[in-house]
Amino acid sequence: MPHLKDQRTARLINAIAEFQNNPPRELPDGVMEAITSLGGDLQGYAGNPDASPGQREAMKMAPPTEGTGNPFPQAATGIDSPSPGQIEAMNAQRS
Repeated sequence: MPHLKDQRTARLINAIAEFQNNPPRELPDGVMEAITSLGGDLQGYAGNPDASPGQREAMKMAPPTEGTGNPFPQAATGIDSPSPGQIEAMNAQRS
């Protein structure tokens, strides 16, 4: 994807995600909803209006990071297994 988020936007998205993982208890009503909405709106931000619908959808599903990865609570914690493509390739090799 040639047009990714700039680093400041990626840092803001990561900060919002980290804040949502452990928010303060005494927030005014509606603040968490606003933060969640802002984080959701920024997930689809590509900085490029010419991005294809597929590129925009891919960025919503797996937004790029600034190279530091996701906070630990968001990281995968299950057992890693082969992807559907890897399974298909292994089955094709057996045939």
